[in-house]
Amino acid sequence: MKLFLSIILFIIAFSTPVHVFSADSFTLSGNVRDSADNEPLTGASISVNPGNHISATDIDGHFSLSLPKGTYTLKISYIGYTPLTRRITLSGDMSITLHPKRSGIALGEVTVTASESTGITSSSRIGRDAMAHLQPTSFTDLLELLPGGMSKDPDMSSVNSIALRETGVKGATGADVTNPDYAVTSLGTLFMIDGTPVNGDANLQTVGTTSDATSPDYTRNTTNRGVDMRTISTDNIESVEIVRGIPSAEYGNLTSGLVNIKRIRR
Repeated sequence: MKLFLSIILFIIAFSTPVHVFSADSFTLSGNVRDSADNEPLTGASISVNPGNHISATDIDGHFSLSLPKGTYTLKISYIGYTPLTRRITLSGDMSITLHPKRSGIALGEVTVTASESTGITSSSRIGRDAMAHLQPTSFTDLLELLPGGMSKDPDMSSVNSIALRETGVKGATGADVTNPDYAVTSLGTLFMIDGTPVNGDANLQTVGTTSDATSPDYTRNTTNRGVDMRTISTDNIESVEIVRGIPSAEYGNLTSGLVNIKRIRR
C-alpha cells in the first residue's frame, strides 16, 4: 500500500506543470545626436551592460531595446566622437536623447603662404613643403601663395602669364589678344632656372593667320606676353624666389620683377 501511494505521489509531482515567472520587460528607446548642431548620428553603436545588449541607431539616429527591470550602464560609441556613458535605472518604458561630443583629433585650419624676406627688396620664397600642400598643376598655381594671391581654377587652354606690380590699363588687359602690347608686366618679368634665363623675347607664340580678332579660337597671338607658365613644371622644383621689387643688376634684362627657380639636385 505504501509503495502504491509513493508511486501516485511521484506521478502527481512530475505531472503538475511548473510555472516560471520572468521579470517584466520594458522598452528603452532614444535618439543620438551631435552635441554641436543636433544632427542625428546614423550607425552609432549602443551597448548596454549587464547583459551585453547591443544595438545601433537608424538613419534618424533612433534606437530601441527591450530590457528587464534593473540598473544598466549605457555606452554610445561613434567614429570621431568621444564615447558617452550614461547610468540609467529602468523601471518602466523610457526614452532619452544623448549628445556625444566630437573628439579633439580633428586637424585645425592650416594656412600655407610664401615666406617674406626682410631685406630691402620685397620678395617671397616658396619652398618644397608649401608646394606639397598646394599640389600645383603648373607653375601658375604657385602664385596663389603670394601676398594677395587668389585661388582659381587651373586653365591649361590659354596662355598663363605672370602679373607682378601690375596696375592695369583702361580698355586693355593682358588677356586681350587684340592688345598684346599692353601686357608689359609679364614681358618684363624675368624667369631664371638654375641661373639660366628663360627667353621670352622671341616671337614663337603666334598660331593662325585669320584677321578676325573676335575669334580667338582661330588665332592666338601671345607675342610680347612673356613666359607661358604652363611650360614650367613644378615636379623638380626645390624652391622659388619671386622678387617683386628691384633685384640685383646681375640679372640684367628685366623691368617688372624676377622669378628665380632652383631645381632639385639629385
